[in-house]
Amino acid sequence: MRNVLLFALAVCAVEARAIEVFDFVPRDAAHCALAAPPADAGIAVTPGGFVIVHPRNAALGAKYTGCKTMWADANPGTWKRFATLYFEEGQLRRVVAQDPRDGSIRGACGLPLGHSLPPHGASDVEDTACEGVRDEPFYGLRLPTWPRACATQPDRPVCRADPS
Repeated sequence: MRNVLLFALAVCAVEARAIEVFDFVPRDAAHCALAAPPADAGIAVTPGGFVIVHPRNAALGAKYTGCKTMWADANPGTWKRFATLYFEEGQLRRVVAQDPRDGSIRGACGLPLGHSLPPHGASDVEDTACEGVRDEPFYGLRLPTWPRACATQPDRPVCRADPS
């Protein structure tokens, strides 16, 4: 219960002051400023449907520094950013969660400590709200995806193979 309360307080603090993703990740880092998913983005399947992911694994080196961005289908055919992952030297350092309905920041985590991040460069909040994020495969550097076309053309041979 204490962790839930701490996370709720951290989210409220973020909502009250955060304006954009760039309060948490560098605007000029690779792929961080994408507003919409590019054509070469991939798709991952979740229990709730498809998620678009960019960049795909083939474009990522082991020491990648930059963002991996994820979009959800908020309304049919309308992709809205819901997560921005920032990596330094191949290691996850920031996770920024957004509400896909309106783009508002819902929370941010600083890693490797797993603490909540207040906006505008303030120091980490020493809590456990983000505990476990680092170990979640969905937020890892390598997330297997299919080509984006598989969302609408699932019978293509590449869509029948395992994601890469």
